Order: sequence, then structure tokens, then C-alpha cells
Amino acid sequence: MAEAALISGDERYPILISVLSPIPNLKNTVLCRGLVIYFQSKGESGGGQCDVTATENPQLYRAVFINKEDKENVLKRKEHTFHFKGSELRLSVQEDGRQEINSSSSQKSEENMEAKAYSKMGYEPLGEREIFPKAIAFLDPAFSELLKKKNFPSVEVRESPKGELEITGSFSAIQQVHDYMKEQIMGHKDTNSLPYNAENQPPAQGEDTACMSPALYQYFRAIFPDVVDKIKGQYKVEMRDHCTTPENTVIHFFSTSPDSSIEKAKQCFIEAIQRITTDWSQITVELEKNMSASDIERRVRENCSKTQTILDGDKITLRGPKRELSEAKRLLDSPAPQRFVQISSHNMIRDLRLDGSHWDLLKELKYNQIKEIEDKYNVMITEKRNNGDKHVQITFTTTNGPPDLSPHACQIFLTLLHKTFSNIIQREIKMKPGFQETKLSSLQTEMRNNHIEIVTNWHNGSLTLIGSLGNIHTAEKILHKWQNGGATGAEGGEDEAMDTSDSPSTEIRKKQEEDKCPVCLCEPHPKLVLKKCKHVICAGCWEQAMKHKPVCPVCNVIYGVVIGNQPEGRMSHSAANFKLPGHNCGTITLNYNFPNGVQGENHPNPGKPYSGTYRTAYLPDSKEGREVLQLLEKAFKQKLVFTIGESRTTGAENTVTWNDIHHKTNTVGGPQEFGYPDPDYLKRIREELKAKGIE
Repeated sequence: MAEAALISGDERYPILISVLSPIPNLKNTVLCRGLVIYFQSKGESGGGQCDVTATENPQLYRAVFINKEDKENVLKRKEHTFHFKGSELRLSVQEDGRQEINSSSSQKSEENMEAKAYSKMGYEPLGEREIFPKAIAFLDPAFSELLKKKNFPSVEVRESPKGELEITGSFSAIQQVHDYMKEQIMGHKDTNSLPYNAENQPPAQGEDTACMSPALYQYFRAIFPDVVDKIKGQYKVEMRDHCTTPENTVIHFFSTSPDSSIEKAKQCFIEAIQRITTDWSQITVELEKNMSASDIERRVRENCSKTQTILDGDKITLRGPKRELSEAKRLLDSPAPQRFVQISSHNMIRDLRLDGSHWDLLKELKYNQIKEIEDKYNVMITEKRNNGDKHVQITFTTTNGPPDLSPHACQIFLTLLHKTFSNIIQREIKMKPGFQETKLSSLQTEMRNNHIEIVTNWHNGSLTLIGSLGNIHTAEKILHKWQNGGATGAEGGEDEAMDTSDSPSTEIRKKQEEDKCPVCLCEPHPKLVLKKCKHVICAGCWEQAMKHKPVCPVCNVIYGVVIGNQPEGRMSHSAANFKLPGHNCGTITLNYNFPNGVQGENHPNPGKPYSGTYRTAYLPDSKEGREVLQLLEKAFKQKLVFTIGESRTTGAENTVTWNDIHHKTNTVGGPQEFGYPDPDYLKRIREELKAKGIE
């Protein structure tokens, strides 16, 4: 900012400025500031460091340069064009003539004496007599670092008893501080430079950019999405943002219609931000280990609607009005109240019909996993057999009332069933003569103690092992020890597909297993052969599976397009010129914005409200990073990046959450802080996208 005290006595090189096309009802003090910007810009006017003051003639102004060369460069152009507040001003410049500004030497001497008097008091005269020679203003301590970037010798800054910054000085001096802070927060191109510096001047009135801290902008987009939409719709503009540095976000305003108004949109945006910053702050709170992310967001959102939560490991950053932050901290410090939720299980199965021999084998092989399902989902798994029927009815029943998680337990059980029987084999091992059948009990105990999931059958000197290939190999090593390190005696011990039927032919048994439906484990009816992988399945089972996920239940080959249950939201990205650790290129900033809404039929609790979210993530702006960006955009269109989340400990949390596609939400800190450097990250996220059919 231009300061009159910097231009003194013999160093002055004055000129007169005539405004040939004035703006009606414009205060001369406002125009003075605009003229300072223009005549300090070497690119615009050819000038340099100067001060501009008004005269008694409302169309005549006086500029005083420090350097004679700057003055001469300005005078080389008799007329200048200056764009200000959406208007084009024509200016005429000439040498300073005392008779033209009606100024006598005595009058100038009086003004100099007045300036010196104010200088001794510590205040800066700005070309007019001070009406309020002493004023006090208070500044939020969150902006203290920004204030330190410029020295204001005419004001005194100290910390008040309430923790605020107390600024004392003349009204004009405090106005300079206010203008500086406003330009730095809202509209300056370079937060490290002076707002009136000629080389890095702030955006002129009507320019299509605004500037602020990423934290404040993220908060605004997350908590006030309706204001953003209103600005876009009312003034017919589009807003795009990008980070020029990790501490600086620039917002560009683009016209979307011939009758759009970028200047009004920007002004409305700045006023909205200013209303927020009058009572805005952020704090960091340590979290209890047993608190889930969705539970934290729910508790804060229900009681502090204008507070944003950002989780980072075992800490949470709260942003919002000061009056809400203390309440949010109190909520997080207090124990969470017990609550009961209802989870919709409409049209979800609770019972299964299985081959009895498969069920018996599964119980023996996977006893621990079945017990874990019962404990985790608070269900009881019961079986019912009918005489003469080789099948068994398996039923899942809740044991302690709401929430009823029995359908979810049934789905997890099905996954266990399919995974077990798709990997199981049997191997017959002929034991050495002298091996006693009585040793089998001890042998089986040792296998259980070593967590080896194996079923053993003894018949005529041969031991049949049933289980996965890895478990069978481990079991063979134990058998070696039991046979005193001798040969395994595994004559004819070729691997064959497991079968519990009594068919005499191995080939027939294999064929029967391959022809069973992997969903219901019965003979397929009507039979359907999948085109890509050639697996067999019931047409009805396939139709139901496609509703859940269009993939083969055996090998996960994708059929069709996978569409998720991501709620309505927006994804945008922008480029920044700072580097991420481990990458020698720029940065791509991803922004996801989801407003609050009501859950649909494909969500956990149809008809119930859910809380939205705003998320920011980062990718390297490299060839591979841009490829991942394209994959993420495709995944977002297929509604796969986010979902409506549930907590497995407390039930449905009704909030927008990540959907197993991991993003880097920090620029630094490494994998443990969800940041960079992380050499394998791009490879991992490609694999996660591929698992959802995005490649």
C-alpha cells in the first residue's frame, strides 16, 4: 500500500492528473487508491512508487513519484486509459503547475508542518486532515501471520486480554491495514507481496479472480454449497479453483451467458466470505480411540450445523464459528450416548438350502469362522433336515433385537461358503505300515493347534486329507514328523477335486462339481453358461446376482457396467504448480462435494436423511497421475467412489463415506498420514479401481 510518509521533501517529483471521463458519485478517496495502483504499475502506466492525493477540483489529482525516471515515463504518454469499477477512465497528465492546483508556497508549508505534526504522533496523513486521529480495531488471531508479512509503523499491535489482536492508530492507518488484509484474503495474486506493490498488484476491480486460504474455501464449499449454487445461478457464472501453493487457493469466475455479471458474482462471493470470517476459526482436538469417523461427523453435524470436521489419524480439525467450536469440542470430549438404529433389510435373504454333505464339511473346516459370524452380527445359525432329503435348511436369526443384522450375516456366510468350496481339494496318502489309527486323535489336535483347517478320514491304511491346497501341504509336513522323517508313502497321491458323493468315477465326480450352481450349490435349473468364463449357474441365481453386482460369483469376471449407490454430488479438479514429495511435477487437486440428502432404495436406510461431505485429494500431475484421474472420473460417473456408510459397531451412520478407493487427502506425511511420498500408491489405486471394473 502506498504510504505518504515514504515520500518526503526533496525526493518528490509531482505531476497533475486530469480525469477526462469521471464516474458519477465516486468518492475521491476511492479513486485515489485506484490511481495509486495504476501509476505504480510499470506495465500499465510506466510509473513506479508514488502517492496520489485529491485537490479541491474533483477532476484533478496530484501524483508524487519518488524516482524522477518514473515521472518522466508517465509524462511520455499524454493520455492514459484506466479501467476502474467496470468503467474506462481517460486520464490526461502534465507537469505540476502551482497555479493550476491553486496551491501557494505558504499553503504547502502549512501542509508540510501538519504532516510532520501527525508524523510525530505516529499517524500518517493521507492527503486529508484526520477526523479520528486515534482509533482501535480488533483482529482475529488466526490472521496474525498474515499481518506480520507487512510492516505498519503507523499502528501499534498488541494482544488483548481476550486473545484478540488490538490495533491502535489513526482511522486512516487502520483503514490501510483493513484494505491490506482484505486484498490478501480475498483478491491478491501473491500473498507474500505488498498489496500496492507495482510488480505484484492485486486484481483490479472487475477482474475474474479471488484468493484465499484453502482451509477457508474448503469450509465455505462444504458448509454453504447453496450459496455457491445461488451465485452461479443468479449471475450466470461458473467458479473453478486451483491451488497456486499449499497455502493459497485462487478462484476463477467464468461467464456462462452473454448477460452474466462476473463482477457482481465476485462481489457477492467476497461478501459471503467476509460474513463468515467475522466469527470463524479452527481448532484441533485429540480423539478417543473407540470413536468412528462417521459417528464423529454425525454428532457434530446434529448439534453444530455450521462446523466442518476433518479427520487426520487420531486428531480432528474443527472449522466454523467460534460459538460452535466450543460446543463441538465438548461433545467430542463427552461419552457418546447409546442409540438404537433401524437397518432396512427389505428383500434380503435370511435362510439358505444347502447340500447336507457340504454343510457338514463346512462346519468341520470353518467352525471358528462360522462362530465369528454369529458373534459379530448377533445371530444364531440353525439347521433343519427332513428325512430322506439330502439337503439341509440353514436359518439366520437375530439374538438381541434391533438392529437385525441376520441378512448381512447370511451374505457373509455365502461368501465364506463360495470361497471355501472353490479352493478345496482332497488327497489320499498311504501311510507306512505300523501307523496306528489310535494316533489320529493326537494328529488332529496338533493340526488344530497349528490352525490348519483339515478334515481327515482313515480307511484301510490310507489317510484322506480334505482342505485347501496350502493347508494340505502344511499337514503333509506334520505327517512326515509323525512318520519319523520317512517317506510320505503318498503313492498315487494325485490332487483331485473334492467331492462328498459316493460316485465311483473321479471324472464323473469332477464333472458333477463343475456343473453345480456356485450360488445355491444345486443342479442349475434352468442352466446358464456364462460367456466369458464358461462357469455354470442357475438363470434365476444369475438374475439376482446381477442386481447386486454384475460379476461371476466364482471368478469375479465382470459382465456389464458396475453401478454403485453413490449419492448425488459433484467432482472437479484443478492444476497447481507445487510438487508432491516423491514426484517432480505439478499437482492435481481433486474436489468432491456432496450436499445433504435423503437415502434412496439402494441405500442402507431408504427415506432416512444422510449428511453430505466435502473432500479434497491430491494426485501428481504426471502421465500416470492423469491416467488415474481419468479412471477416477469414470468411477465417479458410475457412482463407485463414495457410498452411504454404516458403522459395524453402532449401526447405520447415514453419512457419505469413501467406497474402498483410497485417496491421498494430505500432500505430506507419507502413507500413515494419507499423504506423500508413497511410491506404490498409483499402482494400488489402479488395482482398487480394476476390482470395481474400472480400467
